[in-house]
Amino acid sequence: MKKIYVLLSAIVLTGGITAQTLTKAFNEPVSGDMRIKRQFDSVGTVPKNTGANQTWSFLAFAMNSNTASSTFTTASSAAGSASFAAATVAEMTSSGDINFWKSASTPTTQFEMHGIYNPLGIEFNFSSNPVIFMVWPVAFGDNMTDVGSGTVSAFSQTGTVSSTVTTNASGTGTVIIPGNVMYNNVLQVKTTQTLTALVGSGFSTVSINVVSTNYAYYNSTQKFPLVEVLYEKQTQTSAAGPTVSTTGKTYIHSALVTGINEANFDAVFDMFPNPAKEFFTVNLTNTNNDKGSIEIYSELGQLSKRIDLGNETMIATKVSITDLKPGIYIVKTNIGTRSSSRKLIIQ
Repeated sequence: MKKIYVLLSAIVLTGGITAQTLTKAFNEPVSGDMRIKRQFDSVGTVPKNTGANQTWSFLAFAMNSNTASSTFTTASSAAGSASFAAATVAEMTSSGDINFWKSASTPTTQFEMHGIYNPLGIEFNFSSNPVIFMVWPVAFGDNMTDVGSGTVSAFSQTGTVSSTVTTNASGTGTVIIPGNVMYNNVLQVKTTQTLTALVGSGFSTVSINVVSTNYAYYNSTQKFPLVEVLYEKQTQTSAAGPTVSTTGKTYIHSALVTGINEANFDAVFDMFPNPAKEFFTVNLTNTNNDKGSIEIYSELGQLSKRIDLGNETMIATKVSITDLKPGIYIVKTNIGTRSSSRKLIIQ
């Protein structure tokens, strides 16, 4: 029997918490929506701390050339829709997968997955027992766990699949993205999905186990998350033994980083020592003799110090930090229109 567990934490209404509440009307994807997100490389520890009044700083992250996109359309117009008759929305992803979703009103107002279809010949079908990802509205402290099951087919093989999804509105606070842009009243939503499938029979049986964890950061300026941090571990076991792969990726909504491109983050510089106590040194090359500067930001994204570098071709600057408290800082160099960031630990 399908089980849904919903728990409202007793701390939801504690004073001072004004984080975004996710609603069906504003946040649920509908046909015609398009989402593009840019991948960023992490610098140091990836912020994913939970709880009230947090600060999640992605200031030092550097954008790479990878993007991921989703286009939403009516389910009936997507390839493979015959297998997902009750789905209302299809999500066409840049990876080639098509995710089939349903906007449902029973037993609660919810957004549920009916399956995943890949035109190459792979299909996960949860139509008989869908997996609920969101029960609207979602506010800080909400927790939900749902269990779904169905069938899987991979080329000429068939089998069974089950999935457990836990969605937890686990934090509130402020997000800081590259460019030192700050977003307040942010809601962190942590979603963990465990998918287990058995495909084939006898000696040809393959067991697939995928554990995906997604930290998504929302506020009222965007329908989709401002930032997403995704981790995945996949274990595939056959007669030949297990194969394990892991990935970790960080994405920022493309609309938030318009005007930032790879060239903005190519100002390579050396910074030492790190950790530092009284000073650190920055070495960099300024081939175009542009005007340069160094900015030091606290973990909260506040500008703590700024140093002008001039426009010499070769720059070697010793920066005193005796006036800064011990902690973690972001050092950002600016050369003309280019910039680059590093994490600095002051002891």
